[in-house]
Amino acid sequence: MFKNLPSSFAIMAAFFAALGTLFFIIGAHTFYRNCQFAGNIERIEGIVTSHYITVSHGRHGSSTNYHLGYRFRDTGENMYVSNTTVTSTTYYEVTLHGSIPVKYLPKFPTINRIDLPAEDSNYTTMAWASMLLGGLFGGCGWYSFIELERLIFYRRWLRKFGVRRAGSVDSIEINTSMQINHRNPHYLLYSYTDATGKKQRDSSVYLSEKQEGRWSEGDSIDVYYDPRDPSKSTVILDR
Repeated sequence: MFKNLPSSFAIMAAFFAALGTLFFIIGAHTFYRNCQFAGNIERIEGIVTSHYITVSHGRHGSSTNYHLGYRFRDTGENMYVSNTTVTSTTYYEVTLHGSIPVKYLPKFPTINRIDLPAEDSNYTTMAWASMLLGGLFGGCGWYSFIELERLIFYRRWLRKFGVRRAGSVDSIEINTSMQINHRNPHYLLYSYTDATGKKQRDSSVYLSEKQEGRWSEGDSIDVYYDPRDPSKSTVILDR
């Protein structure tokens, strides 16, 4: 699956692994907060201090975000102010300077939420969605990163400990099923003869645009094959 990919793709895999891990952490943290608010909490009436809508325009259309600011006093008469993004249901249920139900953790009043069913449902949905996205992106990203790193170290090992042979470029192939930088990637099919005299064939990683112009069918190419398995090899593409 990753055999023809260049080493630079490991950076992309690492990005998706980090992004997935971040989503998973956000989801797990939201789920943890949901569990906290399902336990011992304090409920009180707060006051809406701000009430506005923002619209974000993107490549795939626009999205509307609903914002509320509110303040409340805990049982010790300490004032707390919060700002949050809410669902449209909650937004249209309240008015500026009107009352709003709030719940908070008794020992940590700074950890608080609007106490309405729509918000509880929204936090639950956010937790599961973030964890699922994190699992998908993180799982694929980490698997790809580990596999690419394994290939990178293996290619380096072949260049250091592999058996060097003069090979020949049999053909230049194009992967029509994918694009990199708006072009279909090219790679070399090459052949070489191992120490037993048996002819082996293998393929290179994808060529850069500069490398594409340097190779033609029939060119000689330096091959390093694995002495433990002569069918596995790597080549030097820069010359």
